[in-house]
Amino acid sequence: MKLVSSEKLKYENNRDYIYRVLKDSIIKCYLEPGQIISETQLHQYFDVSRSPLREAISVLANERLINVTPQKHTRIVNIDADCIIQSNIIRALCEQEAFSLICNKENNDDLVEDLEALLAEAERISIDSRDDGWIYKSDIDNRFHAKIFEYVGYRVMWELLRDSNVQYNRFLYLYIDLRESEVNFINDHREIIENIKHKDFDKLVKRKAKSNLLVASYLNKLKQLKPEYFEKHK
Repeated sequence: MKLVSSEKLKYENNRDYIYRVLKDSIIKCYLEPGQIISETQLHQYFDVSRSPLREAISVLANERLINVTPQKHTRIVNIDADCIIQSNIIRALCEQEAFSLICNKENNDDLVEDLEALLAEAERISIDSRDDGWIYKSDIDNRFHAKIFEYVGYRVMWELLRDSNVQYNRFLYLYIDLRESEVNFINDHREIIENIKHKDFDKLVKRKAKSNLLVASYLNKLKQLKPEYFEKHK
């Protein structure tokens, strides 16, 4: 069983620390969809009493990330493709509103500078040969879009999207792990920056519509490659 390596933060109690590490491990697919996890192994790993561990698992079960079958097993919930498609539509509508405000600003140089710095970081990672480089690019993608929302004062909106978008984030880590998405990741984000520079709202909206189609395409590919990762709807 592989978990994200992370030190306990000063303000965290045991339950919050366990919750954060397990959720991060699920989103980043260290714990794979459908994987059975052992509470005994988790208890040994975190070296705490069973009470905070069970409390953390209960919260994750309420968030539909873990499925607990009493006296049988604890399993990582599969990815819901329908949820991803619908949440991506909501995110696109919110981002369209943010782009509208950006394109009506007199000067967006600060935003462009921040976004270009993030893209340069992603390009450096692309050159790097480390196996987990895609994980860092996924983090950069989230930071990239967070910058856009925060720039127009929509920090709360981004937090709501982020918190309700767990299934999409799980997909995102798998999506960027596909080798053929490497070039698309850089080019897609470069196109966003160029359109922001030129305040081209129509192109920003069209690019997002194209992105939605790509999400559906990569979802279908992932479902073919890893059908066991996805929920089967009747």
